[in-house]
Amino acid sequence: MTIKIIKSSLILGLLAVAGCGASNPPEVSDGHLMLDETVVESIPETVARVPVLPKPEQRPDLETYTVVVHDVPIRELLFSMARDADLNLDIDNTISGKVTMNAIDQTLPRILDRISQQTDIRYSLVDDTLVVKSDTPHLKTYNISYLSKIPHYF
Repeated sequence: MTIKIIKSSLILGLLAVAGCGASNPPEVSDGHLMLDETVVESIPETVARVPVLPKPEQRPDLETYTVVVHDVPIRELLFSMARDADLNLDIDNTISGKVTMNAIDQTLPRILDRISQQTDIRYSLVDDTLVVKSDTPHLKTYNISYLSKIPHYF
């Protein structure tokens, strides 16, 4: 029984190989792998002279804060930090936990990063509002600018 299966598999394999070699190769057109003249005309010239960019302006230093707390509820800490930084605060109802920190002369984003490592929060600074949410899976859409039509040169 197994010999019949082996013979039939061998015959089918030989027929498949023989069938592939019997096909005629496609004819090559006159313009095979040649550039289309309209595409060549649409390629812009190279830039000979690069415009000079203005010197970057000095940014003002961010204000620094000192935070020394031990087992303080995160909601109270965020409220006092927003008050001291003259920021509006939007905080999620599910935020809870306690923070212990000794941060001396650090910027507000750096302090918030350190707090987010100790607790399950994510934050964003939008204009003059600090938005604090629970660090749970969420949907975010990114706008990616790319060419909508790529010319084919070949």
